[in-house]
Formats: sequence, C-alpha cells, structure tokens
Amino acid sequence: MNNIWNQTAIHAIGGLLQIGYADNSDLLLVLSHDGLGVFDGLTGQKIARNRDDIYKSFNEKTLIAKGFDMLDKEEIKTAGLFGGTLN
Repeated sequence: MNNIWNQTAIHAIGGLLQIGYADNSDLLLVLSHDGLGVFDGLTGQKIARNRDDIYKSFNEKTLIAKGFDMLDKEEIKTAGLFGGTLN
C-alpha cells in the first residue's frame, strides 16, 4: 500500500484542537474553539459545519468525538492538543 499524501486544499482553522478520520472513510472531523467541521480528505472541501460547543460532543479523557451531520452515528478517535495518535 502506497501512502502518499497530496495537498488538495488549504484552510485556516483558528483554535484548532483535535482532528480524526471517521472509520473506513476519507472524512476528517476537525474540532476547534469555534465548533466542529467535516472535510473530505480526497478533495479538501469543507462539507459540514457545526458551531456548537465542542465539549458537548468531545471527551477529553478518551479523545473520542461524536460526529454530526453525515457522521451523526460515528464516534471518532482524535489526536491533537489533548494527545492521541492517528493510526
């Protein structure tokens, strides 16, 4: 398997805290001080936004975030300011 990363887009995300890929998906969940966003990892396009307080859907101890919109039923492992790894 060839894991080559290619830049597809640039987005400024102020107050970035954690990120995580949904299982078996190219969708990236981004947590910031301004809420949550979902990005398509293949195109770089932002496809959903939720301005709710992230702490309603994020557990700092387990580093699991509850998805929203098309990731509504997903629990996503994250990495970032609070720790964690993306495997």
